Amino acid sequence: MLKLKGNKTEKLKAFVHARKFKTREFEASKLGGGCKLNVLLYPKQTASSIESNCSEAAPCLVWWACKCRAKEIILSPTAIPVIDVPNVMSQFTVTSAGPSKKRLPSKFLSDAAWLESLGAAVKGVNMITVTEQMKSTANYLYVLDGRLNLHIASRRVDQSKKNHWTLRLFTRENLPAMAAALCIFGHVVDDDLTTYGMDECLLCSPIFEDESFCEIDGDEDLGALQGCYLYFYVKKMIWIRSGKTSGDGAKACFRGRVGTHKKNSGSVDEMKEHQFYALYPSKGAEETIGKRKGYFDDLLMYCGMAFDPTDDVSNLCSSGESGSLFVWNEEVMKELKGKGGDLNKVQLDAVSYLWEICYDLLLAKSHNVSVSPGYESLGMRVNRGKRKSR
Repeated sequence: MLKLKGNKTEKLKAFVHARKFKTREFEASKLGGGCKLNVLLYPKQTASSIESNCSEAAPCLVWWACKCRAKEIILSPTAIPVIDVPNVMSQFTVTSAGPSKKRLPSKFLSDAAWLESLGAAVKGVNMITVTEQMKSTANYLYVLDGRLNLHIASRRVDQSKKNHWTLRLFTRENLPAMAAALCIFGHVVDDDLTTYGMDECLLCSPIFEDESFCEIDGDEDLGALQGCYLYFYVKKMIWIRSGKTSGDGAKACFRGRVGTHKKNSGSVDEMKEHQFYALYPSKGAEETIGKRKGYFDDLLMYCGMAFDPTDDVSNLCSSGESGSLFVWNEEVMKELKGKGGDLNKVQLDAVSYLWEICYDLLLAKSHNVSVSPGYESLGMRVNRGKRKSR
């Protein structure tokens, strides 16, 4: 018998998948015996029974795994783009295809049409002058790919979601464009990134670089927009989390999210449910749960990116056109269309989540208070009965 620790079903599926299919997903329906495959045919089935009773008409996952032991792996590995700067990227084995586009971040920064489209679509940020040093930094910022691997491997992403399309396709394929955007907005440190470790913060300080980040609270025009935001703890001068807000209703804008966070930071019930408020409760909270790292009152909320959903958002949502900013492949669009409703609104949700997770990947691991996997409303949420940060 095979001895496996952890989630036996997923590990066996991955083992069979890599030797049977070149497709991105495990296809139980093509293995015979109906679409459902259990680890064993029946509880406590013995090794001899598996060998004598199982067949293609009546298979189980252990039987298929044993049958595939001698077969070579046929699933294509993740392709890693070759870049022209020193870069050590962590490796993480996933059953997925690599990026369909291998355009380097520096190419986006050299594309005047793309930069013009970005400036027209994204608000709440200031674009700075492109330099050769910025292009080099943007290329090196492809370490986001390695940080994404670490994020997927972490406990924040449930075992059943580690190959989810939002991470495997949408996020990974858009990392080069995001690396370019983060640099052109001046949000990345201008030091030599090769001196930073994989768990260190790569965002510059909003205090010393006061023109790079726009503070949201108190800015009426910016407060009415939606997008991605970040929290900075001024007492210790550290970034502690990223977040997104988009959708319908008055609370879907930055102003609404500011109000929600302020209210929740004083509620012990919210502190029990969300780690963010437990670590940073308001000074006026009547009760806390004893794990405070600071006070919510000392957090500043800055804009990572913003958009006006009532304005022209075609550049954010279009695919394959001259002004398109992101990659929207067929599988991603199929998933988004399956959510129903206004497709553009769902795409704007995806864009906001994309920005949120990229900023999350740039935060120092020791300071990041988020325990959420990202893309929650697009299928990543798993109810584990544990405290959340959102």
